[in-house]
Amino acid sequence: MKVVIPAAGKGTRLRPHTFSRPKPLIRFAGKSMLEHIVSNLEGLEISEYIFIVGYLKEQFVNYFDGNINGKKLSFVEQKEQRGLADAVYLVKEKFTKDEDMLIVLSDTLFDVSFEKIEKHDESFVCVHEVKDPSRFGIVYTDGDYVTDLIEKPKESKSNLAIVGIYYFKSAFELFKSVEFVLNNDIKTAGEFQITDALNYYVKTGKKLKTLKIDKWFDCGNRDKLLETQKYYIKRFNTHKDYKNSKIIEPVYIDESAVIESSIVGPYVSVDKNTIIKNSIIKNSIIGASAEIENVNLSFSILGDQSKYIGTPESIDLGSKSEIVKGGSE
Repeated sequence: MKVVIPAAGKGTRLRPHTFSRPKPLIRFAGKSMLEHIVSNLEGLEISEYIFIVGYLKEQFVNYFDGNINGKKLSFVEQKEQRGLADAVYLVKEKFTKDEDMLIVLSDTLFDVSFEKIEKHDESFVCVHEVKDPSRFGIVYTDGDYVTDLIEKPKESKSNLAIVGIYYFKSAFELFKSVEFVLNNDIKTAGEFQITDALNYYVKTGKKLKTLKIDKWFDCGNRDKLLETQKYYIKRFNTHKDYKNSKIIEPVYIDESAVIESSIVGPYVSVDKNTIIKNSIIKNSIIGASAEIENVNLSFSILGDQSKYIGTPESIDLGSKSEIVKGGSE
């Protein structure tokens, strides 16, 4: 089986962090988003990983050094952002023979066992029940099988959202459906959508089952990212003891980090070689080689090699006085 991971987007909703790093390589709880995805796929019989890259493509090449856990890794470039269906069609050249294919979007984090994939006799798409179907591609079903797919419907009787995980017993059958969409210039919201290709797939008699997953995490913007990292920090809670500092679990603090006279946690990721002094930090992601001193941080993201140095305050506050500083809780 080949695993295809589209990762060509610019991640504009996570700027300024994505000005210098692709969204799938943003790290928390000790790993990048892509590494968290790959960890969930361990144990599968994978012949090759294929990354579809574009924006800051060199960083993907350098980050993974040619392989993933000893498995072959290759790259395909999407030079123009024309939609997910277009991106998937670009990997056709990597399939010299028909075989099964797993597509996982690079900002789709999940906690689901795929141990039975190789034994699965049918193609499937993973879905999750959502409160607001208008934000997602939505599937309609008859029993467990897909009958229709609509991209971000204004009104919907179904609340089963596609979560960005697709499995096909035959890659060639999917390519035929994508090819139909491309050749007939079928677009939704100006792009070639995978939902349109899958609609053609099921309308021409192909079976597409639904697989419901409960634990699915969106990393589309900073608030969603900070919420998602809470789950992973609970899983990978780790830290050592620091003199004159208090660590409030759960946290992920790399063993190379330096922490002095500070309170860190809960729900804080601290990456490699970061220095924190005289600070209070909670619900935040701190990148590698950052420097933080004399600050109170909450619901914040600091990138690699960033520096935030505050000034200790001395205040005389009289009776019945009040100072309220801005910020997010």
